[in-house]
Amino acid sequence: FDRSWERLPPEMHDYIWSFVESSNNKAEVSRLSLVSRAHSRRFRPRLFASPVLRSEEDCHTLYSIVRSPLSAWLAEHVTTLRFHSTCFPNPPFWMTLVRFLPACWTIDKLNHDPLIPPGRISRTAALKSSLKNITCLKLLHCDFPSFRILLRVLGDIIHLESIDFKHVTWKADPLLIIDTVNNVTNGAFSHVNSIQMRSCTDNVAVPAWIFAAISTHHSFSRRQAAPIAPGETLSLIKFMQNFLGDDMIENSTFDAKDTDAGDSFIDVYTFVGYLSGSKAVEGSDTVTRMRVRLWVQLARSTSPGGDDESWSIHHIFITDSQTTDNYNGNGLYTDYLDSRNWSILPSLLTALPRLQPLEILCQGDRSETNFRAL
Repeated sequence: FDRSWERLPPEMHDYIWSFVESSNNKAEVSRLSLVSRAHSRRFRPRLFASPVLRSEEDCHTLYSIVRSPLSAWLAEHVTTLRFHSTCFPNPPFWMTLVRFLPACWTIDKLNHDPLIPPGRISRTAALKSSLKNITCLKLLHCDFPSFRILLRVLGDIIHLESIDFKHVTWKADPLLIIDTVNNVTNGAFSHVNSIQMRSCTDNVAVPAWIFAAISTHHSFSRRQAAPIAPGETLSLIKFMQNFLGDDMIENSTFDAKDTDAGDSFIDVYTFVGYLSGSKAVEGSDTVTRMRVRLWVQLARSTSPGGDDESWSIHHIFITDSQTTDNYNGNGLYTDYLDSRNWSILPSLLTALPRLQPLEILCQGDRSETNFRAL
């Protein structure tokens, strides 16, 4: 076969391969990869790009493949590891496996089986070494000992860009303000640009801490009395958690981007969050729903000599969804912002001296008492 194949012109190779590569049938691709060396080099990377591991035995099999002199080249093509509930994170061997996959940037834990207890993830030196090179962490049905441990695990991932959590839980232990100074986590989370939380213990806490650090360019440092977290960092965390946070929020999506304000001495950083949730009304089949959009913009100012630099919140915009009489036959949109504790806003605003507009667009009528609090 190899001799006949080599006689064909290169453009014919590409033409034939294009038909095969458009197929989603992995069994066909697997059989073709066994035809010749040329086909092996062409098709096996596709088979190993995103393997699904269902047991520790699967981990050992993949480890044997990427450590064999004949197939070690495949290690550079594994970009995502997908684990079933029975495999992650209990068998510790997967941590060793990840360290031999230089292109593996995503850890994806699949399958939420309510009959299987959530996988318990604890922070260890082996876990830190295994996750340090990934850029995307996607977990389903996992449990952390505490929110502090969760933040430390995320802080260990230096180049983390994307977080996607669903049914991820931890002990609900609110962190004290002093913890933000010296004993929570290390790192600035400076590469994170997307966070999605669904049905977790708190769907606002992770975005609040991470985007507060990113937007104010603060790097958390454990066991150090200084540098103390800036007032704007702490205020943004408290604003997102205490004013917006609620157990009614079932889903949150946050995205960030850097923008150029057109001034050589000012950079602008913006992040946007969407919160949604629902709650059954007691004694009826009605479901109350909420949707909130948050838009925050910060600016960096530097002196002409570049010696003095500061980051400040310049603009906060919040709006909730319009109330409707009926939604899909049995649901009502609630005026979520009207239920918030507005009395905490004045103390937060005093820590934001450069905040220009604070826009809160509440759909429907609002009590005058809420605005007097400001």
